[in-house]
Amino acid sequence: MALLSGPHAPPQAGGAARQLVVLLHGVGADGDDLIGLAPALARRLPHAAFVAPNAPDPCDMAPFGHQWFSLRDRREAVLLIHGDAAEVVPVQALFAAIAGLQAAGIAVQWSIREGLPHAIDPESIEHGAEFIDAALRVPHGRPTYQLRDSR
Repeated sequence: MALLSGPHAPPQAGGAARQLVVLLHGVGADGDDLIGLAPALARRLPHAAFVAPNAPDPCDMAPFGHQWFSLRDRREAVLLIHGDAAEVVPVQALFAAIAGLQAAGIAVQWSIREGLPHAIDPESIEHGAEFIDAALRVPHGRPTYQLRDSR
């Protein structure tokens, strides 16, 4: 079993955490890419602690970064947000990811952000916070929060 390491942030409200949010980066990234989202997410989730572990495997699709999970891994629900102006990974790759996840029986919620390059914008952060908030509120099931294509 691999020992994971990576950055973390305590609850904005102080004290003991009431929730734990684990931010899993994508292909070619690491935990440092995502822990910067904690302050923005904490505005809605002030009692949550945040961790952004570095994936244990080297990226197999890029010459740098890490790979966290395979499409064969089962997840309760996955949120994918992609910019239609992304130059690193074209927006068409979003649809391949959706198809692969759904074929594996994984619930997928997604959104395409018009004009967004390979970046995370404030609206995407808000979508992510709503998704996490809904997932934390639903015991033993899939969240009921639904995204729509923002185009």
